Amino acid sequence: MNAIQRLLTGSLLLLACVSSPAQARHNQTQQLLLAHKACASELGRQLMLAEQMLDQVFARRPVTPRQVHELTADIARLQGQIRAEHLLTHLSQSALLSHEQINQYSIMHGYKP
Repeated sequence: MNAIQRLLTGSLLLLACVSSPAQARHNQTQQLLLAHKACASELGRQLMLAEQMLDQVFARRPVTPRQVHELTADIARLQGQIRAEHLLTHLSQSALLSHEQINQYSIMHGYKP
């Protein structure tokens, strides 16, 4: 299960397991997850293209050290953006939860024993 699937599953399970959240909170969570999925999918698409570009440039040779550095820096930047998007979604989700829900959310995501 990838990080996005864990986030989606965990958030949906949280909604089902804790005391019935208000419809507005449920709708906000759904909107958050849809926005996260769209953003992460686009970043993932860009990452795949950057990886393909590196593979193509490297396969063609000669490739310069500068090209390798630039292409791998692009890949690292995209990986960082994907990670940041994931963590920012966790923060946004936490802002929608009650104190008790935050505790359960933290336990479900392995932040608390």
